[in-house]
Amino acid sequence: MKLKSINAENAQDTAVCVVGGGFGAMTSGAVNAVTPANFRLVGKILHVVGGVALAASAKGKDTASQFVKGFGIGLAVKPAYDLGTEQLRKVIPVNAEKNDFVENLKAGFVGLKGMRAKRLPTQLLAEFQPSNDTFDFSNENAKETKFKLNF
Repeated sequence: MKLKSINAENAQDTAVCVVGGGFGAMTSGAVNAVTPANFRLVGKILHVVGGVALAASAKGKDTASQFVKGFGIGLAVKPAYDLGTEQLRKVIPVNAEKNDFVENLKAGFVGLKGMRAKRLPTQLLAEFQPSNDTFDFSNENAKETKFKLNF
């Protein structure tokens, strides 16, 4: 494999392709969100097939062709990733209670890390344990205390 040198034209074509890929992934996610649950698997498979066909059929080096190629790639990659991680979750057990390096690595590999990291504000409040600690942020040389935080 040989890499070509980067110039303004290559960078622009790649950027347009990446933006198209982002729009393709967002479109796939939006269509999947409004698809009835019993048709989602078929819809994801159709997005993968249609996205690959669209990306493969884009000809030319102009901006529109690069965008369409990226759009097709994004349209295919998002559902392919979703389908892949759904299957991996069945064969790679992740212990949600453990929070060590290996479990986080496995969770990230099967697409769970983002979900594990998000917690609702109510969950955060439930974990909050008030204490009688006082944090003083005053300046020793100042005549008065700026503010104090009591927990």
